[in-house]
Amino acid sequence: MSSRRWLQADGVFLTAVGVVQVFQEFLAHFAGKGMLAVAFEQSPYTIGFVEAHALAATIGFLLIRFSDAPDVRFWHLYAVLVHAILGGANLLFWDSFQVFGFTAMGIVATALHGLFIVGNAVRYGKVKGGGHAA
Repeated sequence: MSSRRWLQADGVFLTAVGVVQVFQEFLAHFAGKGMLAVAFEQSPYTIGFVEAHALAATIGFLLIRFSDAPDVRFWHLYAVLVHAILGGANLLFWDSFQVFGFTAMGIVATALHGLFIVGNAVRYGKVKGGGHAA
């Protein structure tokens, strides 16, 4: 997969999951409905999840927008760092997934963050200077 397509796929992942999660978190917090209602109905902990997922969606949009930028190498490194933060937080606070009953979602999300770390790191290494990989 080309460097451009990889960044687009990464951006679609972050944006789609971020938007869906924020919607589910709002629905759960304010209406007590949806798959997250048990964990987030009127919970003060919802704020951290909303912030993380809204930022992920915003960052995903940036990856899509700048996937064909002349300095694409920067965006691969940026994506590595973003996924290292998100995946690392998942691992560091793994017990949160268990407490809230989200273990399966945590496994999938953390594995995908790992995949995008590796994929972006490989493409970062292949890109010469600031341009696109051949």
